[in-house]
Amino acid sequence: MSRDLKALGWLIHAQLLRIAREGLVVRALIWPGLLTALTLVISSTVVLAFYADNELALEPGHPELVAQLEERGLAVIEVPDPRALLDREEVPRAAYREGEQWVLATTRSGRLSLATEGVLREEIGANWKLKTPKPGARQVELGATLRVLVGMLGVLYALYGVVFGAAALSRDRGNGSLDADLSLPISRGIHALARILASSLALGAGIAVTLGLLGALIGVEQPVDWWSAVTLAGATCTAMGLAWMAASPGESLTGPLSRGMTLSLGAITLGFGAPQIGRHLPLASLGAMVKGVPPSFLAWVLCGLCIAGACWVFDRKLK
Repeated sequence: MSRDLKALGWLIHAQLLRIAREGLVVRALIWPGLLTALTLVISSTVVLAFYADNELALEPGHPELVAQLEERGLAVIEVPDPRALLDREEVPRAAYREGEQWVLATTRSGRLSLATEGVLREEIGANWKLKTPKPGARQVELGATLRVLVGMLGVLYALYGVVFGAAALSRDRGNGSLDADLSLPISRGIHALARILASSLALGAGIAVTLGLLGALIGVEQPVDWWSAVTLAGATCTAMGLAWMAASPGESLTGPLSRGMTLSLGAITLGFGAPQIGRHLPLASLGAMVKGVPPSFLAWVLCGLCIAGACWVFDRKLK
């Protein structure tokens, strides 16, 4: 037992070094989070640059009007000729009087332009008023959208597990390194366990980086539960891919990959549709997490059983 445990540690270390040397694998683990974060930053920059300009040019002499506009989030610039600033594109909107009437000229639609129109309608006593919420007065629920976003990334990492389990075994079998591993005087199941645990650690590190980036940019609720759900799914998919590849020596890589991905997506969908049931299953718990239901302890137990089953298949069926 002591020899097997020591060998397990060294084999996990060797597998992690092998993963780290694979540039494609490392990029696959890191890029989803980086690309998502970069997309969020670019989107926010575009919105701020093109849609969040709150300046309004206004002719002087209307202090009460200025107070009302500033209360609604506008930055009022008092100038003798507001229209000239708008024509030079120095401000996105301008308000000025022509005779007894107010004129609102704008190059940009949105809440702030509507707020300006509403204030001017009140100023002239228009027959109908335009009411807009003050900044921060309307609560926007983004939790469900963020859970779907993180859930989609989690599904990607879970499917990576199928590839890690099946493709890595197929590659090692083809280049002869698997035969060298199996020549060691230890149980064959230890090799399978080392592969599954190393892949799970790599997937866990990848999703941790992704959750950290998203948490810093937009905030992620229940980050530990998300990490648990994705890691559970990734470990289960890795075990499943490895077991199918070990039990099918004459089959190409396509079969185990397609079966593993189909079953994984089906189980995740089940968890999304029935989260109170899915939270107890290692794959379905990822779908349940999209509904805000974290995985239970039973899901960890069943994940351990899946890993044990994969090690048994590797030991008995691999040829």
